Amino acid sequence: MVLARIARHDDTIGMMLGTLLFIPPMTVAKPAEIHLVGRVDQTGGVRRSQWSATGIEVLVTGTRLIAELSGVGHVTVEVDRIPVLGFALTPGSNTLNVPLAGGGQHRVRILKRTEPFTGTITWGEVSTDGKFSKPSPPRRRLEIIGDSISCGYGNLGLDRNEHFKNELEDATQTYGFLAGQATSAETWIHAWSGKKMWPDNDIPSIYDRTLPTEATPTWTFSGPAPDAVVINLGTNDFGVGLPKQAGWTKAYAEFVRRVRKLAPKAVIYCATGSMMSDNYPPGIRSLSTLKDYLNRMVGKLGDPNVKRIDFDTQTEADGIGSDWHPSVKTHQKMAARLTEALRRDLGW
Repeated sequence: MVLARIARHDDTIGMMLGTLLFIPPMTVAKPAEIHLVGRVDQTGGVRRSQWSATGIEVLVTGTRLIAELSGVGHVTVEVDRIPVLGFALTPGSNTLNVPLAGGGQHRVRILKRTEPFTGTITWGEVSTDGKFSKPSPPRRRLEIIGDSISCGYGNLGLDRNEHFKNELEDATQTYGFLAGQATSAETWIHAWSGKKMWPDNDIPSIYDRTLPTEATPTWTFSGPAPDAVVINLGTNDFGVGLPKQAGWTKAYAEFVRRVRKLAPKAVIYCATGSMMSDNYPPGIRSLSTLKDYLNRMVGKLGDPNVKRIDFDTQTEADGIGSDWHPSVKTHQKMAARLTEALRRDLGW
């Protein structure tokens, strides 16, 4: 929970941002020395991203790394896979100064904590007083497709009655990202609060976008495909009433087939979320109905690598985040469930 406190209060921002009084000779990272994490638009040579957990990664040998960023959102910095600070971007250009202990080689990632509707981050120049090395590509890739749960909406909130704020959302403390850490997989999160599977406000209609708020450019899917995909949609579809089974399961099956074409060898998990139960909305047994829809659909698909996974309903004992969303502790339990499945089904 210490990281949640750091991310929530941005304790280190005063030390890390602002005008530097003295800068020794610096080496600027070349494009080939910057690994782009997730869908990052590079139109016109400008790197921009909106999806959760997108950003940059570098291998650097030196005593410090300096990165220029602009836009709207909150960012987490990892050094050697350990989160060391979180901060909010301020209007205009931001300069991030990351001290590196010992001066040896370090893997540094700077990742967007907030989801698409909160804004766009532009990733500028990255430099060091040492040198950069070309990072090796990730050996494993995990994709999460979903709604607010997968974004980490309100996971840093301390009370269910506390409404959403940017600083209360941290994609790097979500079940998908944590499961990726546990299995040494790079996690790409394609999620947006309030989104459904069908028939409106749906993820499939924006799934091809590089920047989800912009129709172009579309993502090329030319890179390596994910090894595992989690589709965690349905909480909003079943949040008021029950969608029509035929229409909803048809749309879901079509989306699974679409994902399968893009990731022929991936294990695809169809999930139920931790905010659902049979108690709400009253009288319709929404969670049991969703499970029934999914079980029937997966059975009809007949694909042995399309599987079901259920995340337990959140509990008071684990805390409730903002606007009734899962807490960090609930995400950790979800991550353990997903990690178990990935190790069982893929040998991770």
